[in-house]
Amino acid sequence: MSFETEIRVRLTNADYSRLIDEFEWDDGDDVVDITFGLNGIDSMEKDGWIVRIRQTASTASLEYKRRVSELNSTWHEIAVNIDSIEKMTLILDKIGLQLGLLIKRHRRTKTIENIRICLDDVEGLGCFLEAEIVGNDVNENRTNLLKAKLASFGIKDNNLADTYGDLLIKKIKGGRKFREQYEAKIKEYFSNFKLRA
Repeated sequence: MSFETEIRVRLTNADYSRLIDEFEWDDGDDVVDITFGLNGIDSMEKDGWIVRIRQTASTASLEYKRRVSELNSTWHEIAVNIDSIEKMTLILDKIGLQLGLLIKRHRRTKTIENIRICLDDVEGLGCFLEAEIVGNDVNENRTNLLKAKLASFGIKDNNLADTYGDLLIKKIKGGRKFREQYEAKIKEYFSNFKLRA
């Protein structure tokens, strides 16, 4: 069983540009996450877990993600590669899971020791630096290790951010204009899928 601990920091545009220039990253990839659960966008809050389809340019996976610790953002994750995003979406819809969130981002990554560092530009949310580490148990000390790693990039941990899902839900629930724009993007993305009404 594996557990992932992660933290993220919201970046200014200047810090985002500086990090791109000062550090060596991979070429970057567009990442799309589609979440499903028993309660739509509220599934993580109400049930403590979601199922996520993640698509990149070269892979697609189905992932189970359960929050283990609020204190340090630790997750139990299980993932399997899939061939068809549309068919998997239809299966999840047919078994009664409700569509939750659509999260799009451009992600650059690098690995230092056993820590994965992600430089993300998230659609509708802004820019972030994320650090994550995987272990075989829940270990509260991993958060301090991740904060130290972010500090090595010249970023202080006093601007820690919630998960992208939590931040997106706040924006959806916080204003009609953003919610309408978001719902239009969802409708456009799934226009060729035959989901339940």
